[in-house]
Amino acid sequence: MDERLRDESGFGLLELLVALTMLNIALFATLSAFGSSTVAIARAGRVSAATAVADKQMEIYRSLQNCAIWLQPSGTFTTPAGKGIPASNSVVADDVLYKGDTAAYSYSQNGVRTAITFFDNSQSAASQAQMQWATSQTSQAANTLWAGDIPTSCTPTAGTTPPPTATYAEQNIAGPTGTLFPVFTYINIIQPWVAAGTASASTWVKQVTVVVRDPVIHSRVLARETTIFNPLSG
Repeated sequence: MDERLRDESGFGLLELLVALTMLNIALFATLSAFGSSTVAIARAGRVSAATAVADKQMEIYRSLQNCAIWLQPSGTFTTPAGKGIPASNSVVADDVLYKGDTAAYSYSQNGVRTAITFFDNSQSAASQAQMQWATSQTSQAANTLWAGDIPTSCTPTAGTTPPPTATYAEQNIAGPTGTLFPVFTYINIIQPWVAAGTASASTWVKQVTVVVRDPVIHSRVLARETTIFNPLSG
């Protein structure tokens, strides 16, 4: 009996099984880390590409005269690549996302976040001209908000026609690697500061916001860029 108790034959196999188990755990943990790193790198790449797209789109507006900065008011597709401002009652998935991004059509006035009513392209051209959305109707002559504040040189002419990609509210733009990113653009006429008492208020300006979304999950925003364009500076 004592000899059997002292016999260690068979323990080598047990130790081998324990060692293999521990090795598998370590390998799975390493593979998991590699998988997480791959996902993180891929997401960082998409964000970087989306930021490049946002910068590229904003540069187009920076190259335009102020009166050439506007969006198509029509919600129908004009080309396979882009469309105008969607109707407020649209149930199309991307249109719902466009309308739901209230941060894109609000602004800071006197340091307080101020909302703008969503543009409804079903309204008449005359009504559109009175709204704070920069559509093709927002020249000084059409928009009373700008009367006496915006120079007549800002009235659109044949020489101030923007490229189509600058007038689409919703469009797909290729990133550095050729991936198409959904790009939503918002252009609003805003007055960042309203004085109290007798002091004058700030001029009306155009606020352009470019939002680049994930090409797979459109509800995910990858990049957002906002710039103010003052008509008095060109």
